[in-house]
Amino acid sequence: MIIKRVGPEPGKVFVTFSLPASIWADTVYLVGDFNGWNRQSHPLSRSRDDYSWGITLELDQGKVY
Repeated sequence: MIIKRVGPEPGKVFVTFSLPASIWADTVYLVGDFNGWNRQSHPLSRSRDDYSWGITLELDQGKVY
């Protein structure tokens, strides 16, 4: 799931990427244009309540990644 929220600065948005707890993995990483397709720079964290995977990034508004 992807959720976008208005960021604290003009032209910025918070984007939360999440995966369900049923994803069986030891580690999950988010890759894309925003990090130069680096396969280790943005690891997702497991939540303590439901063990889902997630990460929130502050990105430029209006860009397509």
